[in-house]
Amino acid sequence: MVEKADIIVNFNSLCISSRKSITGEIYFLIGDRYFPEEGWNDFVIIILSWWHKALINIKNSQTNTTHEFDFMDGPLVVKATKISENNLKLDFIKENSDTQEIF
Repeated sequence: MVEKADIIVNFNSLCISSRKSITGEIYFLIGDRYFPEEGWNDFVIIILSWWHKALINIKNSQTNTTHEFDFMDGPLVVKATKISENNLKLDFIKENSDTQEIF
């Protein structure tokens, strides 16, 4: 059981498109593993705003409540279940057309 997960944002990778969308590397580091993968590139500002809202909802929710941390690209999600006031259980899920990989 891993006791810590970090959210990695590589600020040196941030890029703004002609449509004013900001993309860059954003991923989780869990022990010595990455989710979805090291260097994952996605819409950083949008994702962080979603995750911020999910964190507020988790903080204000009852124990055993689950909230999702979505990625914009790919069939990827982190499901966070509140198991106590200070602890979450995280399931890292990669969904395929007929299967789900969880770690």
